[in-house]
Amino acid sequence: MSSIIKANEIQNSSGGADVKIQTLKHPSSSSNNLVLGSDGNVSITNTLSAGTIGSGVSFPDGLIEDRTVIKYAFGTNGSYIVDGTTEKVTTRKNGNDTSVESISVNAGYTYTYSFQFWMEAWRNSGGDTQNRTATVRLYEDTTSRSIGDTSVGTVLAQGVMGRLMYGASGSSNTSFIFATIAGSSYHSSDDTVYVYLTTTPPLANHRNGIQFNTTYPMYLTITKIKGNVLTTRSS
Repeated sequence: MSSIIKANEIQNSSGGADVKIQTLKHPSSSSNNLVLGSDGNVSITNTLSAGTIGSGVSFPDGLIEDRTVIKYAFGTNGSYIVDGTTEKVTTRKNGNDTSVESISVNAGYTYTYSFQFWMEAWRNSGGDTQNRTATVRLYEDTTSRSIGDTSVGTVLAQGVMGRLMYGASGSSNTSFIFATIAGSSYHSSDDTVYVYLTTTPPLANHRNGIQFNTTYPMYLTITKIKGNVLTTRSS
């Protein structure tokens, strides 16, 4: 028959709080619930079913610690048009704030940013052309930017979207583009960074229009990964 000890406090033989226990087990459990190793490690036999992991707990490299999804669906100022061949910032924080999205990053983490959006590329005026494209770039910056700015930071990813038609045309012949662009960076120190997109039309008489409204919302997914898991293959 098992013995039952009832006590409000257990002390060691010297009256201190250090008590040596190897395993802890519920009376109805078929195995040890908690094992205290001689190396100082603690093993949970089955499932940690409740509670919150504190901010001081360290995780192994490669673990996703946080993921945030931001939906841009503005009722006002829900689109932006770039004309000419000048690269311009084309995203904003909200309908009443022209600044771009700001993110607090932590040392020792890799951050991945993914924008999903809908846009258009068309000829506005001038001579006939084949080109109905947009060059889209994803930036991470340590300087705050605003929609319409031409100064930019570090490009993480870029691509040309749209089409080259078989023959030159004087009509708009709009290209409708639904795209995702993503990039990553590792941070060795805590910082505030700014993440945004730019677009560049191919010719002076062309336009690119990007949408972030209730009909055509834009999404930004931010993923925080423990450690430097970004590998660049350059050759």
